[in-house]
Amino acid sequence: MSQRMLLNEEEVLGAVRRRLPEYTVRIFHTKRSFLLDAPKFSSASIVAGPHGGAFSNVIFCKQGTLVAEMNVSERSFFYNFAQEIGLRYHRYGRVKYEGESFYLTNFTVDAKDYANDLYNALKKEK
Repeated sequence: MSQRMLLNEEEVLGAVRRRLPEYTVRIFHTKRSFLLDAPKFSSASIVAGPHGGAFSNVIFCKQGTLVAEMNVSERSFFYNFAQEIGLRYHRYGRVKYEGESFYLTNFTVDAKDYANDLYNALKKEK
């Protein structure tokens, strides 16, 4: 399991909460049983975060939910997965990381830019 972290997570969460006050923002960590977390995904309007296996939980989302993945790659398994099960997909690729690979190192994003990008993705026609 990856230990990659969004280093400025609190800053990003604050920016998202300010930009999207009509949404409840919850942090999800994959240390629990999927049976306990499935209801959270089934009631979500958006699932956002860094690329990783936890996005497999979007299988519990209702059709039309926005899957917003932080990923430097323009091609993602989760794009295809989301499309196949009737979810909307958006990729945020402006991440900053040190090291040879985004997939192996901690990273940051510009909090305000990310919040604005997420806002625009949500406002696109469903």
